[in-house]
Amino acid sequence: AERRYADLTLLVRPDFRHTVLQNFLFEFKYLKLSHVNLSGEKLKQLSLAELEALKPVKEKLAESKKQLLDYRTDLELKYDNVFKLQLISVVAVGFDRLLWKKI
Repeated sequence: AERRYADLTLLVRPDFRHTVLQNFLFEFKYLKLSHVNLSGEKLKQLSLAELEALKPVKEKLAESKKQLLDYRTDLELKYDNVFKLQLISVVAVGFDRLLWKKI
């Protein structure tokens, strides 16, 4: 069987599942500045919508979303769907910008 892991998983202990605490799966992706053909300064000037519209960023978000949905399915099957999971995709572009989306 293939073993895969989300980049960060936060699961509430069984004795705290009655609280408002939530379970999270995070998937992190990184793009070099050269992949978006922009300098760090130009990148900082983009709005979030412009950043998200960049083709390499869209591709990383889509890749992350697919992985998160797969991880969620695996966890639900393994643990009989006891977790209500919040899925978060995070894309870093260089060390200059960070974009995150709730799936």
